[in-house]
Amino acid sequence: MRNSYKKMKKSLTLISLLLPALLLVGALGWQPVAQAESAGGLTAQEKAFVKEAGGGNAAEVQLAQLALKNSQNSDVKDFAQMMIKDHSQANTDLGKIAEQHKITPFPPEVPAKEKAFYDKVVKMTGADFDKAYVDHAVEDHTKDAAAYKKAQGEVKDPMLKQYVDKVTPIVEHHLEMAKADQAKMRKG
Repeated sequence: MRNSYKKMKKSLTLISLLLPALLLVGALGWQPVAQAESAGGLTAQEKAFVKEAGGGNAAEVQLAQLALKNSQNSDVKDFAQMMIKDHSQANTDLGKIAEQHKITPFPPEVPAKEKAFYDKVVKMTGADFDKAYVDHAVEDHTKDAAAYKKAQGEVKDPMLKQYVDKVTPIVEHHLEMAKADQAKMRKG
């Protein structure tokens, strides 16, 4: 009986020593990394998506503004107006997520590949510009639609998930519109 009393006393002493430490850890909000990511932080993959999407949105707006100047095709100009409206709104929404998660700078710079394309078409006008712009829009939105679809299945952050779910059908619609414009141009 004396042995069990000693064991119980030892256990109570250990608990009394550990309890304040456990309460402190709880008060400080310590969580394992996986829980911390799902409870408020973005994973590295989610942060990369925010940066890539932000840069892509900025590039779409920049190219669309150029299309309004350099195109003489009303369908291309209508498409460009839609790009400016939708991608500006997408970056406004994405900017709130970036701000909450302290992702800077936002919006990020236009990706180098997009800058290179812009530099290539900036001096083009008329039909030459229209073909290059629409072909690029089809290629770019094909990749973007795939990236957004993939993100729909992988993103865990609630705000980012909501953004991805909202923007995916918009990107898919842009792809369909760009393909329709491309088909009209091929017919003559």
